[in-house]
Amino acid sequence: MIHQTLRKLRLPHQHQFNNKGFTLPEVLVILTVWATLILIFSPLQHRMMDSLKTKQFFSQMESDLLLTQQLTMQKHEGYYLMFRKSKDDYILYDPVNKESLLQRTLPKDWRYQMNTMSSTIRFRRDGTIRQPGSMRFYAGNKTYKVTFPFGTSRMRLDEL
Repeated sequence: MIHQTLRKLRLPHQHQFNNKGFTLPEVLVILTVWATLILIFSPLQHRMMDSLKTKQFFSQMESDLLLTQQLTMQKHEGYYLMFRKSKDDYILYDPVNKESLLQRTLPKDWRYQMNTMSSTIRFRRDGTIRQPGSMRFYAGNKTYKVTFPFGTSRMRLDEL
């Protein structure tokens, strides 16, 4: 009886311990897999963010052109959208009231060039553009051509 009691108090053998942790090689394998996944998907995320920024900028610019066109048709022909190289932005200006209605800054590291038009975009009372033409935007390693055609359509965007 005493012998059985001592046997019950005896510590279990090493193989009877319940290991609930990970070994160092297992942890290193998992960390290597995670690092590889991060290296693969990080550039993809960067490209996606650039694409969204570009899409948002041109969508906003088209909305601002529509606003300029609508204000011209409803109020007076003085409204214009003016691109300012010195500040890398454009403004919607009302010369009658001598005020800027909005200002939009180009995304960081973007630049533009007026090809066949002046730096101001104006519309006539009937909604047609006064001076059709085109301009280019340089966004990192991508180039976009924005065309302002004859008629009441506002702009066409092409990636070059």
